[in-house]
Amino acid sequence: MASCPHPDVWRLAPPHRRAALRRFVRQGVPEHSRAQMWRLWSGADEAAAASPKLFGLLAEQGERALRSEDLKLLRVDLPRTPVPANLSAESLQRLLFAFVARRDLDVGGYTQGMNFNAAFVLGVMREEQPAFWALVRLSESVGLFAHDMSPLGAELGVLDALVAARLPRLAAKMAEIALPLEAIAARWLLCCGLGALSPDTALALWDAILFEEWVEAGGGLATLHASVLALLGARVEAALAPSARAFDVAELLFSAGEALDARAMLEALYPRYDAQCK
Repeated sequence: MASCPHPDVWRLAPPHRRAALRRFVRQGVPEHSRAQMWRLWSGADEAAAASPKLFGLLAEQGERALRSEDLKLLRVDLPRTPVPANLSAESLQRLLFAFVARRDLDVGGYTQGMNFNAAFVLGVMREEQPAFWALVRLSESVGLFAHDMSPLGAELGVLDALVAARLPRLAAKMAEIALPLEAIAARWLLCCGLGALSPDTALALWDAILFEEWVEAGGGLATLHASVLALLGARVEAALAPSARAFDVAELLFSAGEALDARAMLEALYPRYDAQCK
């Protein structure tokens, strides 16, 4: 297995050469390098340099920076949001309040599920300001959170078409038992796999999402689509078994996040790189 390159190799790679580094993501990002890689791939440091005071200002304002409807939801969701190890609930609250206030400036406020994304990113980054800018950049690129849920609806439509094209027998089975894809995939898309995947698998998926968005705009969302196809694909044979009843199929698909571990997820996302990454 090739070793992960020095961070400067990633940082200095011109855009047209970034895809050549894909094999190192495929083999797995070392835990000790992940925070640094996420800062680079998300553009968190560049964003912080462009607006160095914004996070501090929003964090200092706290509740005062939020719309009343957002604050009401956050007061419900924060107590039930797992706080990353060795970090404080206050740190998570400052991050989430600042992130939601930043969204209020343009695309609009808090949507349930953001709390889990914020806690997850803070757990990796370990610092509030880089986590804030990584969340901002991720929401701008993947962008499924909106009060009217229209972005999510659009992406579910894309995913429906992909499932019909790539997994036609499964699509037909789901139609037969009146199981809409939305019922299964909406939460996977909104939280980028959080809550459905094991922590290690979620980390691997987020590595790929952030890296692919760094390689090319739109790559992060395409990777999220690919992950859903991989999860559903891992359940196809069992779901289509003659003995599988409608309830069995639904249960299999709702629990599809358990079908792949981190290595299997990366292999599903990057099958072309098997030979050169072993």
